[in-house]
Amino acid sequence: MKKFRVMLFLILGLTIIRGSDVFAMGAKEVQFEDGTSSSWRGVRLNSYMDRLASAASGGAGRLVPSETSPYCYKAVKQIIAKGLGKDLECVRGIITGGKAIDAVTSLPQAGFVMDMTKCRTPGAIRVYKGVGTPAGFKRQSGDTAGHIEVVGEDGWMHSFYNSPVPLDESIRPPGRRPLVGCYVADPEKISTGPISKCPDNYGSALKSGSGSGMQ
Repeated sequence: MKKFRVMLFLILGLTIIRGSDVFAMGAKEVQFEDGTSSSWRGVRLNSYMDRLASAASGGAGRLVPSETSPYCYKAVKQIIAKGLGKDLECVRGIITGGKAIDAVTSLPQAGFVMDMTKCRTPGAIRVYKGVGTPAGFKRQSGDTAGHIEVVGEDGWMHSFYNSPVPLDESIRPPGRRPLVGCYVADPEKISTGPISKCPDNYGSALKSGSGSGMQ
């Protein structure tokens, strides 16, 4: 009787897992509906958002040797390209602009939608604006360019550097980098939009350092 109950529990559990949500057990590779796949360990899969979060935590924002300047926007484009498995230069041609604040225009065009309820959700892209250099503080490029970062699966904020807290909560004085938008990947818009037309060769583009000089 005990064995029967255990078997019934296992069958019921597998039925639930196979229903609506997909889970990765161990290090199995999982195939997504959009034709791409990724390996996860013990986390719920939600395609684009989870892959962006994984790419961020995995260090995809670390710039290639030829791009040593601390460009957060360039780093986030690398995270997006890595997470979506797309050619880096092609992604940079779609997510345009040289300043982080430009993302409020280019991200929606690329298939990301603003959702201020998801600002701490892994995979969300946080965009800040600059308000000028406060009196008594050293000027930073972000005072005019703003800042952009991606929430990793570890809960940290990632661009070309990592931080356990969002920029608007750590920079001084308070209010120097107001958060103006949190963007999440829209599965339908990403899978049918301009990024879907990019080649699936992120790795080769990153190694070549394509797009140098463009934030």
